[in-house]
This record gives sequence, structure tokens and C-alpha cells, in this order.
Amino acid sequence: MNEQYPDCIVQAVSPFEKIELEALPAEILMKRFDRKFLCHKDDIAAFLKLITQDYQNITAAGQSISPYSSQYLDTADLSFFKAHHARRATRSKIRIRKYSNTGTAFMEVKMKNNKGFTRKERTRVGYNDSLLSSTSRTFLANYFPEEVLKSLGATVAIHYHRIALIDTVLNERVSIDFRISTEQDGRSAHFGDVAIIEVKTDAIRRSPAVAALRSLSIREFSFSKYCLSMTLLHKNLKSNAFKPNLHYLQKIDHAFTF
Repeated sequence: MNEQYPDCIVQAVSPFEKIELEALPAEILMKRFDRKFLCHKDDIAAFLKLITQDYQNITAAGQSISPYSSQYLDTADLSFFKAHHARRATRSKIRIRKYSNTGTAFMEVKMKNNKGFTRKERTRVGYNDSLLSSTSRTFLANYFPEEVLKSLGATVAIHYHRIALIDTVLNERVSIDFRISTEQDGRSAHFGDVAIIEVKTDAIRRSPAVAALRSLSIREFSFSKYCLSMTLLHKNLKSNAFKPNLHYLQKIDHAFTF
């Protein structure tokens, strides 16, 4: 690995059977139930050791841990952020996700319904394309009216490193994100030593990952990297609904401040 990662994490991910990202079906688990868990990065190795036999490590360009970048878009009045803050059951997010290991990028739309089911749609775009290229606009027009598209602009960019896992029958994915930071217009913030673990399944089912997390007393928690990033970088934004998330981050990493 080119990046320097903690030895305990590198050693814990090493025994997993590997499967290259390109070997997986392109649309796998684009429709799923998402569950999120927050922990300290020092808990990652212990978690991985409990599930080594249950999952494969998804590698990108041969790397077991990959850097990710997501550039989020919102309307001029921040309607996507506000929908989440208002706890609307049906809500959407738009982002451009870049994978520097493979030099690929996708325009993505995430839509959550009132039953907690998440549907993700995406289209490949050029790694260095403009924010709203013609390809992106054509794609987004499938999901949003023209007045929304005209109002879209860049908000926060979020950077992190991810360990991606998938079970052997390809109906559950696990992602472990750490070294999370965010930036916009010269402002920046860091999520400290907090790690975010997501379990993504095509249906509600028994999960070895969830069982392992519970055995380590790692709590499930409703959480949005986008909304927390907006809250950290925009102090004047109404964000009372996300304050419990910030306090929980501080409980995990006492050095985290907001």
C-alpha cells in the first residue's frame, strides 16, 4: 500500500480473501438497507478479526484500503440538507464520487424512501469533468425537475479512506471509513479518530458484521457524513438535529471539537 496505515489495521485486513472491484457486477447492492455504526479507529482491527471468514476484501487496483473523495451538490436553498434536518423519511442526495486508485468518477444519486430502503443510481463521468457536465445533467434529469438542476451547486467535499468487504454470496457489503475530513471554500474540518462502519444488505437479514459489532459494544447510529460536514463548516446553519451526532463523536474521540 502506498499510504501509511496503522500496522494493526493492515495486519487485520491482510488475511481476508481478495476480490477485485472489477470482478463484481456493476450494479450490485445499489438497492439496499443501510445500517451505520460509529467507533474509534482503534476498534477497526478487532472488528475485522471477528469477521475474517465471513467476507472478502474488495480491492481496487490491488489495494486493500482505498482513498475516496465525494463532492456533494445541493440546491441554492440547501433543500437536500434541510430535508434531512427535518427528518423527512423520503430524501435524496447528489454527489460526484472519485476513486483515485483507479482514476474513475461517478455522478451518483441516493434516494431513501419512507421504509428505510436506499436506492443508488449512478453514471460514469470523466475524472476531471466540470461539476455539471452534459453527461451529468442528462443523468440527473431522470430524477429531478429542471428547476432543481438549475439551482444545483457545489457544497462540501469529503475525503476518507475505506476498507470495503462483501460476503461470499454477494448480498451484503460492509464499508469501514476512517481519516474522514471535509472542506469547502477554504474552510476545513476533520472527524478525528472516528470511524464509520456501514452494513448494506438487500433485505433485513442476520449479519455476521452486525453480530461482531454488537459483541464489541459498538452502537448503531443514524449518521450522515454530508450533514455533519455541513454542520461543522457552516456554524450559522440551523442544525440542532445533528448536535447529538457531534456530541457522540466527541464521546468516541475526546480530542474531537466542534
